[in-house]
Amino acid sequence: MDDSSLQRNKILVLGRSEVDKLAFVNSVIGETTDKEASESNSSTSAKVDWRIETRYFCVDVEFWIDSTEQLKPDHQEFMQAWLDAPDKYDDINDNQAAAETIPVDEAMKALQDQLSQVVDAIVFIFDPLNPVSFRDILPWARMARIHQPEILLCVAKRCRDDSRADDNDDTPNATKDQWFGWCINNGWEWIDLTDSDPETEYSVERVREALISNQWQTMTLKSTQKQKQEQKQKQESQNSDSSDDYSESEKQRDCDMPHSADGPRPTSDKELAEWDAFDEVSKTIGDTQVENLHRTLFLHDQPQAKSKDPSEKNSDEDENENEIDEIAALVTRIQAMRSEISQIEDPQLARKRAAELAMALARKI
Repeated sequence: MDDSSLQRNKILVLGRSEVDKLAFVNSVIGETTDKEASESNSSTSAKVDWRIETRYFCVDVEFWIDSTEQLKPDHQEFMQAWLDAPDKYDDINDNQAAAETIPVDEAMKALQDQLSQVVDAIVFIFDPLNPVSFRDILPWARMARIHQPEILLCVAKRCRDDSRADDNDDTPNATKDQWFGWCINNGWEWIDLTDSDPETEYSVERVREALISNQWQTMTLKSTQKQKQEQKQKQESQNSDSSDDYSESEKQRDCDMPHSADGPRPTSDKELAEWDAFDEVSKTIGDTQVENLHRTLFLHDQPQAKSKDPSEKNSDEDENENEIDEIAALVTRIQAMRSEISQIEDPQLARKRAAELAMALARKI
């Protein structure tokens, strides 16, 4: 194998020939139709490129699809015994020593040594309607123990198109429990795509999530500067959308309304001078002064409601009269304050009192 190609960015997808592994890969990467794959003339093997791109990194990986074959009888017996005692290697800390007890042909060992240089994920797919096919995982369990790829997924997926396809009782629960227990004890993630229970998280999306979350050896982190630029463009786009909703009538309405010192400045020299003077004076006014004046205007000398029998209801006419009385009293107080301000000879003090009155009224608004 050429040294230039020794990058651990390959995903090994394995399963029997009747398992449509290419369709499964297409569903993982989001292809709605069959993606053209290189070296796919054979029904048993193919290669599919996939570019993973997230907000923080991008990486080019490749699916290597291949088919498994039925194990030799003695190897099947070994695997069945391992299913019956899934924790048989729990007391062995040395993965190499444990793996050496797994029966695998020398040719397979040599193949796995080569694959380990480029493979960082194994996805084993089997049909639970063909329970014996689960045992095909045996040689890849050896590779997982010795070479330890980061991602190990065992996917149960029905392949037969028959009347039993939607019946969850086809596979005994005891058998599924065995498969699940073996996966948990040996470092494989169990993903049962035949499980219709909405409480479970088994889905093709989970396979995709596991592959995307891997720390791929060839991943390239996106620069911080590029992230900031993308965020800025997104913000500018949002601001542009917001400004489009700001109608001309709203603009005219805002132009006609009086503005605070933080609003648009006037253009004429006289108005500009008054604006600056008001702005300077308003900076010298404390919150206490404004609050006291606000209370004088709106909280003191309010007409007291007459006590009535609780069973009596106010008529609309009575309520309107009360509101008119309150507004009239408020206007009277404002007029009195404006009259007092007009009699102040000091222009600076007069501006300050006018600013206090304006700010007290604004607080009510």
